[in-house]
Amino acid sequence: QPTTGFIDGTAGTVWSTQQADRPVTEGHDLAMALEDDWDERVLVTDDAYHDQDPQFAPGDEDLMLAWTQANLSQFDESRETQEEMFSEYDIAVATADAASPGEWSEPTVLTENHSEPGVLTHEPALAASSDQWLLAWERNDDNDLASVANSSVEYAVLELDDDEITTVRAGAVENATTPAVSARADGTFDLAVHRTADGFGNGTVEHRVVDSTSTSLEHAHDVDQLRSLDVADGAPVYGERGADRLQYDDGTGELESVKLDGGLQDPEEITLASDENGTVLAYRATREASEERSLVYRLERDGEWLTDRHVAGADDVVVWGSDGTA
Repeated sequence: QPTTGFIDGTAGTVWSTQQADRPVTEGHDLAMALEDDWDERVLVTDDAYHDQDPQFAPGDEDLMLAWTQANLSQFDESRETQEEMFSEYDIAVATADAASPGEWSEPTVLTENHSEPGVLTHEPALAASSDQWLLAWERNDDNDLASVANSSVEYAVLELDDDEITTVRAGAVENATTPAVSARADGTFDLAVHRTADGFGNGTVEHRVVDSTSTSLEHAHDVDQLRSLDVADGAPVYGERGADRLQYDDGTGELESVKLDGGLQDPEEITLASDENGTVLAYRATREASEERSLVYRLERDGEWLTDRHVAGADDVVVWGSDGTA
């Protein structure tokens, strides 16, 4: 579950780890490393909570990390089912000064679900502008990962006020799943979600622009069995189950069909990142007549997509949980 970002031009990554000297019952913690010394690991969390699915977003002067947190001390012998355990997950955030990325604040929990055992919050997505962040997550009132019939995407624009994380504005998109966010060049944010039509994978991919005062719907695209989606600087991209191509909207509302190379199909774990030099698109996919999944990426230069490049996977090697940044 790695998440990546640049801190003053230096690449950093955060991931969820099981410490060797800690019992499994105390859960995973979050660790961080910088490219200056990848072998030097700094613990972001070191407690009896189970921390997973980190999302890392550096701002101009401060860093923010969001993740899913489980309060393991709340578990008891009467909670034996998966649904009862999932209801203990909350969305937590912490910050650090870019000058001292190894010193993180105490976590702030944004969703208090211990008092709502029938509600599941998960799938955080985080993006940073210069001094604000957009955090989105999925809420399921049925407490059922297999069902999206009663799901919504909640989001909050956050900022730091005297080192305290404050919510500038919050909102929600009903009947929605799979949030993806990014920062735009003008300081606003993108929010892409899957609006479900039938409680399954059909519906629409909707792209919104969010700032501290308003949210506006930009474009919507019909989708058949959504597999994965992402968004970067005004451009959403998504893949459908079993498809041999991705659908890319450069921000105009018109879709471009991006054919996968080498017989790849069924794209998932899509990651899109862009800067002034271009766009990089990464995903996992399966080759025809094979169950092995490969991690590949391709670059966009001057409006044209280059050929897919294989990173890892296949040949009896399993890869998953990739992330990318620009």
